[in-house]
Amino acid sequence: MVSLLVLCSLLITYGEREYSMELVDQNIILFKQCKNTHSYKEIKKLASQKLSLMEFGSSLGVQNYKYNNGNYYIVIKADEGFFILWFDSEKCYLSTDHIIFSDCSYYHSITSIKIGDDLDTVRTADKTGQFNFLYHSWSLYPKISYHYFKNGKCFVIMYDERNIVEDLWSFTF
Repeated sequence: MVSLLVLCSLLITYGEREYSMELVDQNIILFKQCKNTHSYKEIKKLASQKLSLMEFGSSLGVQNYKYNNGNYYIVIKADEGFFILWFDSEKCYLSTDHIIFSDCSYYHSITSIKIGDDLDTVRTADKTGQFNFLYHSWSLYPKISYHYFKNGKCFVIMYDERNIVEDLWSFTF
């Protein structure tokens, strides 16, 4: 069944032309599949239109997409890093994440983080990670840090109310 999903492709018609995208295996690094680099402004403008997965793909020339935790996503190279555009199970736009890579020198230390470590240990392990929850006053903002590396690996770390690591996982983008 999983291999069937991997072999599936989406097909959509725009006027007289067809556009297709392929659902790829989780081991494929989407960032490395990107042929074009798009401007930050172009992607933000398209994101504000809340296009569907296929509409984004067609507009930006995206060939591949992935499925993770109930959502689909695409990766777009940008002049200031890259973007991950998220879509729901119906392939409708959900959100956009602008990503800046963590410094490669922190890769080994972030892989040693384990459940029970504290936030200070994680911040030392990757000083360049995305700790956005630290800068929001809303108490219900999820306590999650993201650590993206140029090798296509992302580490996601969740913290409890005392800033102790309670869950972590990784995926390739």
